[in-house]
Amino acid sequence: MRKHLDVEAAANQHGTDEAVYAVMEAEQAAEEVSQAGRSAEQISTILHGGQKAWDDAKGGWLDPKEVVRARSEEMEYVRRMCVYTKVDRNQAEGKVVATRWVDTNKGTTDEPNYRSRLVAQEFKRKEKTDTLTMWAPTPPLESMKAIISLAASAKEPDVQLMIMDVRRAYFYAQARRELYVQIPAEDYEPGDEWRVGRLNVSL
Repeated sequence: MRKHLDVEAAANQHGTDEAVYAVMEAEQAAEEVSQAGRSAEQISTILHGGQKAWDDAKGGWLDPKEVVRARSEEMEYVRRMCVYTKVDRNQAEGKVVATRWVDTNKGTTDEPNYRSRLVAQEFKRKEKTDTLTMWAPTPPLESMKAIISLAASAKEPDVQLMIMDVRRAYFYAQARRELYVQIPAEDYEPGDEWRVGRLNVSL
């Protein structure tokens, strides 16, 4: 049985960042579990002790049941967009890239808006700070305000500004090279212990 990481204690002792890394390590350690045919609810129980789930973007604890619901919704998009095709593991050339979940509440405690994203980590962290320097969040609202201000003050009369918000835009980018990823537990089917996912689009 894998040792359960006391993430809450890590947060109290070392701060939010250390707690996030502890969650990441716990999820990476669950690789063998994700290939064992367990349900999403069972995975969440193993990772979070059945009581807690961590917000990877904002920090703070999440409701595991809502995380399971958000992950199921994300998997519907993954299947609809044909993000990957399941193939036999022996067809995979090179290393199979590990997958993990990034969970967050984009709303508030009173009006929650849970989002979960399935991501693939193709690089290795040399130091904990590497994750922080490689993280690319959505640009802040101030950036949009600055762009609008520049467009409004432009001297050219025909300047136009168009803003588009495409849900899960990364799923529309075709894969440019052959890459294989680990199949998440939420998409497990009998026989998947011998399969991997060949990416069709970006993840």
